Amino acid sequence: MHPTEPSPPTTEPAALELSVIVPTWNEAETIEALLSSLLAQPGLPPSMEIVVVDDASDDGTQQRVRGYGDARVRLVEHAGPRDLTASVLAGARAARGTWCVVMDADGSHPADRVAALLRPLVDGQADVVVGSRHVAGGGIDNWPAVRRLVSRGAGMLAWPFTSVRDPMSGFFATRTAHLAALEPAACGYKVLLELLVRSDERLRVAEVPFTFHDRAAGESKLSLRVQWLFLRRLAAFGGARLSGGNLARFAVVGLSGVAVDLIVFWALTLAGAGLATAHCSSFLVATVSNFALNAAWSFRGEYRADRSPALRYLRFLTVALLALAMRGGVLAMLVHGFGLAPALAIAPAVALTAGINYLGSIFYVFPARRAQADAAIHKPALRWRMAALGLIAASLLLRLLYVGRVDLIPDEMYYWVYTLHPALSYLDHPPLTAWLIAAGTLLAGDTVLGVRLPLLVLAPLSLWLAYRYGRAFGDKTTGLLSAMLVATVPAWIATGFLMTTDAALTTAWLTALVALRAALLEGRARAWWWVGAAMGVGALAKYTMVFLVPGILLFMLLHPPARRQLRSIHLWGAVGLAWVLVTPVLVWNARNDWASFAFQSTRRVSEDPAFSAHLPLVHTLVMLAPLAGLAALLLVAWPRVRRWAAPSLLARRFMVSMALGPLAVFVAFGALTPTKFHWIVPVWLSLLPMLAATVHAPSESPPPAPVRALRAAWPPVLLASLVLVGAGMHYVALGLPGVPWREHRLGYLGWPEIAAEVHELEREIETRTGRRPIVAGLAKWGIAAALSFHDVDGRRDNITARNLIGMGGSQWERWFDRDTDPTRPVLLVSHETKVITKPWLEDALIGLGPLQTQSVERNGKPIQQMYWRVAEGFRPEQLRYPGQDPADRLPEE
Repeated sequence: MHPTEPSPPTTEPAALELSVIVPTWNEAETIEALLSSLLAQPGLPPSMEIVVVDDASDDGTQQRVRGYGDARVRLVEHAGPRDLTASVLAGARAARGTWCVVMDADGSHPADRVAALLRPLVDGQADVVVGSRHVAGGGIDNWPAVRRLVSRGAGMLAWPFTSVRDPMSGFFATRTAHLAALEPAACGYKVLLELLVRSDERLRVAEVPFTFHDRAAGESKLSLRVQWLFLRRLAAFGGARLSGGNLARFAVVGLSGVAVDLIVFWALTLAGAGLATAHCSSFLVATVSNFALNAAWSFRGEYRADRSPALRYLRFLTVALLALAMRGGVLAMLVHGFGLAPALAIAPAVALTAGINYLGSIFYVFPARRAQADAAIHKPALRWRMAALGLIAASLLLRLLYVGRVDLIPDEMYYWVYTLHPALSYLDHPPLTAWLIAAGTLLAGDTVLGVRLPLLVLAPLSLWLAYRYGRAFGDKTTGLLSAMLVATVPAWIATGFLMTTDAALTTAWLTALVALRAALLEGRARAWWWVGAAMGVGALAKYTMVFLVPGILLFMLLHPPARRQLRSIHLWGAVGLAWVLVTPVLVWNARNDWASFAFQSTRRVSEDPAFSAHLPLVHTLVMLAPLAGLAALLLVAWPRVRRWAAPSLLARRFMVSMALGPLAVFVAFGALTPTKFHWIVPVWLSLLPMLAATVHAPSESPPPAPVRALRAAWPPVLLASLVLVGAGMHYVALGLPGVPWREHRLGYLGWPEIAAEVHELEREIETRTGRRPIVAGLAKWGIAAALSFHDVDGRRDNITARNLIGMGGSQWERWFDRDTDPTRPVLLVSHETKVITKPWLEDALIGLGPLQTQSVERNGKPIQQMYWRVAEGFRPEQLRYPGQDPADRLPEE
């Protein structure tokens, strides 16, 4: 595609300062007004030209330009298929100005802002200046809502590829040679995006606000064809070939796979196979045939052939297994949640699977060959951004599909029991988690979804904060990789899927990190108020939030300018705000002999003394499973790796201080008593930008050998992590073919069934004795909480925990009514024999009967073993209750 112009002059034309490039198509009603306005602008250089590039208008646009009568106005006729980007590039190659400004002819781009776009270029402050509608001072005037929606949607799709706020702007300025150097490509209608993506990553970009006005006349050039070309080009930026041909062929193959899938599914269902067996088996049969047909036909000749068939199939299988997990989530939701018949529910499940498989195929399994003209856009940073977004989306979708279908763990049910006993705080945890669950169950009832409903806000918020934190220390790639790690590392996935105290703590911790960076590194004193709010809210979720304070103090010690913040009124105001927010905890403790603080400190040490200072490091490797944990420990322990991952000394000090401060507290505490495995999870959030660098580093310097090993391991580990999480969710919600549905002695599965069995035992005892029994779950809190949540008849006031036999460690010590008649029969319940077989139980209970056991089944298959014993009564002197002398009770074990 080359411009067609009149015969060139016999002498070389003189260079100009500015060329204004105006692409047109049927702009006869507006072009003359624009030309007059531009030529009348006082702020533009006198040495300028206006290059009108016309795309075969049929309304007289060309005649009006030719007849305008000013030598500074030139017409270039663009030959070939109508394409806005190609027209602009043709104009750039024909332009003679050192600088060029690109703008529309329909009146939407104001001529009086051209000088403002030009100024940063001439002053050497930028390489590209964008007229932006979305920065302060910019806006859109009188644009239909549909056009606003389309523009915003296109901007969101383009967001991964550039950091510009308004990448869809058609109003921008740059050096003419820079624009003319772009190779022509059929890429839709936004040349600015093409320029930004295909240019060197060190390109300096500035945005100047302007108000966009709807076109004065004519019609929009945004056709469906243009939108399709735009989507194709975005896919190409991410390394994929999106075409009507491969989409149609994939659809044909997909339909054949759907037929195979449905036939096998229905056949297995009719044969009596379970839902999980039928849908997993039919899916795997269909995907094997799909892979073969797609490789041989759908994407033939379009994809890179530099990978072995085995590796390609392994990639395909990874995508397929992830899609299978999501499909299982759809089936679980529709069949078990909404009562839809499996034969009907399989259709939307298959549709979702097809979409995931197609996107996985074009971006990951069959990536496009690198054509020479497109080599500039195949940047590792762009590929990692797309990968990060894909993994984040998959993680969020998995959680959304399974959030209401995967059984609650005992911790979640325990915090739900908190809501039955409203209080300012509780013995073993602060109250925020209970408050959030109360809000969720108010909206969705006392269900699994109701308990976890707050996670639908907390999980995306945590990912956004992780992005903000990583972005502040690097670029958009660093931010997206930071969010990706929170979305894929198992321990951080759990904080966004399980409604435990760690859910709100993680969100608060990330909020504090973002605000602390602004306050300590950027000197934005008002950010301290956000720090105070985050610390206060975090402490309402979990007391370990305060362990971030040693990290703050450590950084102030290492960085003298930060110590000046101690004189800031905003810092001390934030401290006051944090104390105000934790007032409920303080009031409750003041009224209860500071029991909660003692429980988490001196009581824990006195009840379980042991040297366990090594456990925080072990837990880091286990919980971050283990690659992220290994990378975190490597970053802390190896200065060379740290310097490479974060070239800025100040950034390194900040991130490492915020990790080492809390870590030191846990290590010191571990010297006295064992620490819990999940306490360490938020500590390493401060290292997210450096962890992201071990995945993909923007630095051009060669990485140290350990980092090279990490970079090679990250891609398979990240994918495997999500696949395993999806398989685990599928297993719990639906089961897996060939995998027994067993508890594995974790005290997790089978509680609805156990609660039903316990209810029957209660009725038998009440019928036999005439008295309703006390039900004591022989664990700190989990068994009693599970029996309460799944209680059949809603009469939960007779349920307690092992405090009945003198063993404590939970809020059940305070919930149990000490005036309860000790001659009431007692039903001891457990899922293991650890406590229920202790000989000293005879001293705690009256008339204790023999151990009895029963296998609990789900869908006709054994899932859990239940143990119980019945006693005639209990001994009040052996109760565990607040204020009791530890010497006046039975041993813990």
